[in-house]
Amino acid sequence: MKRFIIMAFVLANALIDAFAQELPDTTIINNADSVLVVSGNKKMSVEVFGKRNDPDYHFSKTMEMDEKGVNVSRESNSDFDFKFPFTTSSREPKQSIQFSIVPTISMGLISTLGGPSNLETNFGKSVEITLHAAELRYSNGGKHWSFSTGLWFNWKNYRMTGTTRFDKVGNNVVLTAYPEGAEVNFSRLHTLSYQVPLLVHYISTKKFKFAAGVLFNFNGHGNLKTRYSIDGEKHKEHTRGVHVNSFTTDIYGVASVKNFLGVYVKYSPCNVLDTSFGPKFHAISTGLVVNF
Repeated sequence: MKRFIIMAFVLANALIDAFAQELPDTTIINNADSVLVVSGNKKMSVEVFGKRNDPDYHFSKTMEMDEKGVNVSRESNSDFDFKFPFTTSSREPKQSIQFSIVPTISMGLISTLGGPSNLETNFGKSVEITLHAAELRYSNGGKHWSFSTGLWFNWKNYRMTGTTRFDKVGNNVVLTAYPEGAEVNFSRLHTLSYQVPLLVHYISTKKFKFAAGVLFNFNGHGNLKTRYSIDGEKHKEHTRGVHVNSFTTDIYGVASVKNFLGVYVKYSPCNVLDTSFGPKFHAISTGLVVNF
């Protein structure tokens, strides 16, 4: 009998500790940051934003009478959720669409794939910069998943510092040798693209976020620049009107920490140039994403 009384006492204390802050009919929130109360038309709702030592805390409760006179309660709590006895409880996810101007920049290194052997692009010197200008994001109310699209601007430099240069003969881009006796500086192909991403986002915790999807590239600009010296005399060749592949797609993935710093990988299966006017090659790139 004594053993039973002791066990009952321990169990009672455990239950009291577990529900000290939130009882089935009472919710105690210490030092709430802000409270919103809305009432009217047989309906009352209370929302609490933030509490002591937890600025991300959110609690909401709505009480109303349905057509049959039944008290309907809906409640959500960022700590845990429970149902009130003798009431009908339901939680409805809140769908949302958000548009934002996102000052995000990504910078990465490019490596070309599938090109001719004399395409001597350098991985450490071929770079890209992307400005993530705007984002439209949809969420179905869940904590983890969302979808987004937007508008990005992408600049790429495919750079060579070897014995081969980019050259334009007529309307065609060709790879040729430098003039005899030339001291090579660099030769590069520059492209500008307008990108429309279609991404799926997943938030695993408050710290780690992942996104993956497809980028649709509208490539509207390409030019060549080559610099070298012969007998101390500097030469510069700048050619516009390069026929880039006007529409391409990329496969994109990124992992970020606290929505501030991330690492991305991007694979471009489409040829960079219009193959009727230049050599075939595509690219893969990787780099950092910085959110300001």
